Amino acid sequence: RRVINAIVEVYKNKIDHSPLKISGVATAWARNATNAQDFLTSLAYNNINLQIVSQDEEAKIAYKATTKFLKNEKDVIVWDIGGG
Repeated sequence: RRVINAIVEVYKNKIDHSPLKISGVATAWARNATNAQDFLTSLAYNNINLQIVSQDEEAKIAYKATTKFLKNEKDVIVWDIGGG
């Protein structure tokens, strides 16, 4: 429940920082956890929707986020040190 409360708090405070867009994805934990759907349902109850993404999609998102502001992304190595 603490994690859900923390995520809800971040979303409540987003107005203070005026982001252009907020998006969230659920990664390995959601692909593997037996209670992932309950967790996502609790977030959805608070109008926060996460999309469960595949491992390949997770890697693409990490790469795009890491290289978005680089002038030359050809000489970059990106890796994800995750718990999944």
